[in-house]
Amino acid sequence: MWINLVIWLNQLQWNKIDSFRSFANNNTSKFNNIYMSINVISKNGILIRLTEERWNHIINNHTELISYKSELLKTIRDPEKILEGNQTELLAIKQIITGKYLVVVYRELVNDGFIITAYLTRRLRSLKKRKQLWP
Repeated sequence: MWINLVIWLNQLQWNKIDSFRSFANNNTSKFNNIYMSINVISKNGILIRLTEERWNHIINNHTELISYKSELLKTIRDPEKILEGNQTELLAIKQIITGKYLVVVYRELVNDGFIITAYLTRRLRSLKKRKQLWP
């Protein structure tokens, strides 16, 4: 229940971003360094952040993901599998459409973590070479 409340509050927070931007742009420049983030709990119980900067990076490089923000968060929270990344990152994978998979690349630190990027793929062959960490 706590996780659902956190997700609901974070979704509400993203709905307020445009209002906040307008307020900040119209009132003062001191808000320029403030950024919004939403959080989700990973399978390891770590709070993972999706910052506005990372979300903009994802949708600018993968425009097909613009309507998949909630799926991206669900993939971190409840992936079908988690694979080892190149360094210390993790890859959460979830099939979202038959034959199409969402891959979310993120990093877990001691007390929290963050999303690096995400993409859609049909090619699982290259991902199968990676070590599966979960389940």
